[in-house]
Amino acid sequence: MCRWGFDQAVAQAVGADCCQSGTQALGAHSRSISAHDTRALAGSVDLDACLKAQYPNAHRWDFAVGYGECRLLAFVEVHGAKVNDILAKKEWLDNFLRGQGAMLREWAKQTAFVWVPTRGGFRKGSRQAKALASKGITTGHRVWLKC
Repeated sequence: MCRWGFDQAVAQAVGADCCQSGTQALGAHSRSISAHDTRALAGSVDLDACLKAQYPNAHRWDFAVGYGECRLLAFVEVHGAKVNDILAKKEWLDNFLRGQGAMLREWAKQTAFVWVPTRGGFRKGSRQAKALASKGITTGHRVWLKC
């Protein structure tokens, strides 16, 4: 069950059947999410799967997780270590949130864009880390949700 109006935002932006309880939409990747209070999870959506038919050739972002009454919306990308791919996905997501995904953007009072590398990664301060940070993307093997 999705909560705090997250279900309506997801339904309008992505599709009526796309909002899932807790972190269920992330499947096996849900272990990458830690919440200060799991009862505060508003829901999750597999953006990649729900939008594949509509944007078959796009660099789609993977997941979004809504958290708490503070309306934190964490966009989570689980991917190998290719910075250009992540930057292309972020560009697609930014455009999506300005258009069809505007209801998700409006639902959120806070947003986070997090890349969880499945292999590799970069040192803090590296050229790659700076390129990601310049687009508002943080990296880590765990996403911490807290209001």
